[in-house]
Amino acid sequence: MEAVSRVLSQATSPSLIEGVRTAVTDGSGRYAITELRPGTYNVTFTLPGFSVVLNEGLELPAAFTATVNAEMSVGGVEETITVAGESPVVDIQNVRQQNTFTREELDNLPTNRSVAGFATLTLGATLSAPSAQNVGGDQSEALSSASGFSVHGSRRQDQKLLLNGMQATDASFSGNSNRNAINPIAAQELVMQIGGISAESETGGMQINVIPREGGNDFSFYFNANGTNGDMQTENLSQEMKDRGLETVPGVKKVYDVGYALGGPIVRDKMWFFVASRWWGSQKFAPGNYFGAAHNDFLGTNPTPGATTTGFTLYEPDKTKPAYTNGYLSEKINGRITWQASEKNKFTFGGNWQQHCDCRRDVDTKLRPSAVRQRRYGPSGLAQMTWTNPISNRLLLEGGFTFSAYHSVTGRAPETSIHHISISDQSSGFSHGSGYSTNSNYARPHKKFDQWNQRFSLSYATGSHAFKIGVQHQSGINIDKTETNHLIMPEGRAPVRYRIKKGKPNRVYQYTELQNQQNLRHNLGLFAQDQWTIDRLTLTLGIRYGYYNAYVPSQKIRAPGGPDEYGNSLGSAENGRDSLFLADNYGPDGDTIPEIQNVPNWSDIQPRVGFAYDLTGRGTTAIKGSIGRYIRYEGTTGIPRANNMARRLARGARRSWKDSNGNYYPDCDLTNYAANGECKKINNDKLGSADPYTTYDPEILNGNRRYNWQANISVEHELKPGLALDVGWFRTSYHNFYASSNRNRSAANYDTFCLTAPTDTKLGATSGKEICGFYDLKPAYFGTDDEAYITQASNFGDQTEVYNGVDIGITGRFGDGGMLRGGVNLGRTVFDFCDVMTKGPQIEFEVSGVAGSRSDKDFCRQINGNQGQIKFAASYPLPIWGIELSGTYQNLPGVMAAATLEYESEDTTLGRDLNDGDIEVALMKPYSEWGERISQLDIRLGKRIDVGGASIRARFDIYNIFNSAVVLAENTDYGDNWRDPSAILGGRLMKFGVLIEY
Repeated sequence: MEAVSRVLSQATSPSLIEGVRTAVTDGSGRYAITELRPGTYNVTFTLPGFSVVLNEGLELPAAFTATVNAEMSVGGVEETITVAGESPVVDIQNVRQQNTFTREELDNLPTNRSVAGFATLTLGATLSAPSAQNVGGDQSEALSSASGFSVHGSRRQDQKLLLNGMQATDASFSGNSNRNAINPIAAQELVMQIGGISAESETGGMQINVIPREGGNDFSFYFNANGTNGDMQTENLSQEMKDRGLETVPGVKKVYDVGYALGGPIVRDKMWFFVASRWWGSQKFAPGNYFGAAHNDFLGTNPTPGATTTGFTLYEPDKTKPAYTNGYLSEKINGRITWQASEKNKFTFGGNWQQHCDCRRDVDTKLRPSAVRQRRYGPSGLAQMTWTNPISNRLLLEGGFTFSAYHSVTGRAPETSIHHISISDQSSGFSHGSGYSTNSNYARPHKKFDQWNQRFSLSYATGSHAFKIGVQHQSGINIDKTETNHLIMPEGRAPVRYRIKKGKPNRVYQYTELQNQQNLRHNLGLFAQDQWTIDRLTLTLGIRYGYYNAYVPSQKIRAPGGPDEYGNSLGSAENGRDSLFLADNYGPDGDTIPEIQNVPNWSDIQPRVGFAYDLTGRGTTAIKGSIGRYIRYEGTTGIPRANNMARRLARGARRSWKDSNGNYYPDCDLTNYAANGECKKINNDKLGSADPYTTYDPEILNGNRRYNWQANISVEHELKPGLALDVGWFRTSYHNFYASSNRNRSAANYDTFCLTAPTDTKLGATSGKEICGFYDLKPAYFGTDDEAYITQASNFGDQTEVYNGVDIGITGRFGDGGMLRGGVNLGRTVFDFCDVMTKGPQIEFEVSGVAGSRSDKDFCRQINGNQGQIKFAASYPLPIWGIELSGTYQNLPGVMAAATLEYESEDTTLGRDLNDGDIEVALMKPYSEWGERISQLDIRLGKRIDVGGASIRARFDIYNIFNSAVVLAENTDYGDNWRDPSAILGGRLMKFGVLIEY
């Protein structure tokens, strides 16, 4: 028998409360020390009879496997050989593709200091809309978080925000939905995983993992403050923008960000604490948008005696009062305690409590100040507990619990009320009036998204083999109540919205008001991950079992009625009617619906396979590849809410209206769904009835959920110590699309027609062309037997969505303290739904691209080939006067050109009136033309002064240094104002700040 000597390896760091972690080499001479916190480490190798080798100053980021080798020679017991460690930059074992921002980079790079701000700098990541582009913090932090990111063709709903590897977002429809904002002061590192994601994750979108800061054996203090206002911004309203109809620019009104942190020992080497707080706010003027002129002369009449006049008004701008956004955040406390309860058991306890507001939301898009949403979040909070137990130097147990509370109230602008009608103006493209002036058209006086999740895992690691199994579980609750603006009628209140064109009404929308609750019982994941290293090849095999189950508890779907503040009847508690467009009886118990189980009930298997090969054997070049199946994230506001009876009922309908007498009041009986008075027949006579409008196919509720396959292959190469080049190819394909079918109709129930596009060379191939392939339901069927049967699109034909792209990136350190990351991304996504489209107009299909209103072959295959981007971030301490220089650069796709035109009945070949009176038509093929690319350079200059044990850094930032005025949003309504800018990049902005550390 041959005896094998084992080398003892020890990693020590101030980042470890226990001080040291130990491992022993296996039979092949390899060792592994797992689950180390980010920080600077010393690694010691010990073997009796050999000299001790000490490798100093190794910087270890999160989720990175650093290869540290040692050559040991025969020596005395007291002999130690010290090596200045070069931190590895190529991970030769893990297939994960990621971008890590260290604590230093979080402090030094000029960004808006939010999670979204750093995600923007990640190569391959794309904001959901160019209008969310941030200049020095001029965007609402809540809006930036809600916008979300796609990466390498993934969807923003698949993005996950994690705290210590556990979901920190609310329980709504997407993994990126987060109203409990992450405080960057309380983060040690941000890890953006963008490819090769392991079996521990259910989704394949960007995984943003926040590693929280902990205290230490030494007391530390941190203070950061910065701010700016309109006096420090340069005007960028160019003559070109003026010629295109832009009157004003999105100037900053004010931006501020103030926060502090304090950490240290409660009991040295036993218990640490860390606390932080932050106050942030931003206000930005909205180009070409103004508050309305102050008056109470509402147009329209009200036939109800003694009641206040109906709140209908035409918008009159007061150009002395430009509109502006208003967002703020107040984090009262963010705390964390780290407790080494015993030699093996470590616990952390943390949480935060905050309130914030996304006030005057979307006033910088197409909403007048009277129509904005005032969304106030809070109280919102997060609590987390984690536990680790390294049973031995090869076996590790981990567990954790996270609770996230998200409550909000969404209301109307302060100067409006529930009796001010929401109005969408086709001529200007803007909406005004009150409340939600969108097709959803509701406020949310009460909203609650709470979720709690747990995890437990066991890891076994030797030098050549690493195995991990675990379980994750999430549950949650969603309560949502809608409230619409009301027209006062003799019969009671009528939740409605108007549409006007050139000052004249032409359509009225009618709504119901409902409250719904749905609960997520189980979002369960069981995973196993196995990694073997054989010589220079490392194989990673993973599998994940997912189980998802939600239900609708027994509930009242309507609140009892009663009189409003003017004494108008709103129904009664006896009949349960709370608006005119609700029938009297729902379900077996009137107002109460029974519990609905298994909406949905899913089980699925998700395999993950990857490899990494050390090409040179020196740890400097690695070839990696992976392929995996990932599900699309489903929260409580997806299919669970859609299967609540309150949501299955027809909640909205529309009817053509011609205001013949010019009194701005629909002189018809809106409760009569047939044509009468000034109103045509309603488009859905199920509005308010107990007969569900939407039904889900059992195949969807009990079969496989929507998913995607992701694959990548890359080469990572160390250009020089500390600096690496990464070239990779990425592919994402989506599957299991849904389609909505009306089973009561066929293509024979529709009339087809054509129309002619305007002659305009700017419209490209469409100019002057006759366009066909439009459908209008035969009048005998219009408004009757409406049904939305949600089923698999594959029942009708093939549908595909595929992304292919290449990243060329560089990351690491250079010179004396310099940092560089960034590169170039090229990619395109192809959407093809032609096969499904040909099955008839009674089928509506899901498409991530832009379908428009055309159903011809030119529009059913769309290619978004303009996804290329250039991103760089760098910092460097200049060798003179303690000056620090840092900067970021982004070059991104601009605005996609689009043109929509309203056609009246007489403009078509239909030969009769359109059921809706008109039709909106998309004239340009999606992704066929783009605006100018977004180019933004931000620079920071800092001066560091050391005083005793404190470091004081004065900062001067310049954002959009070239004062670009690139268009971020534009008018898509074809006409005199077509492509007029509605938003441009904020002008050059200067900001001052200070950072104090002790």
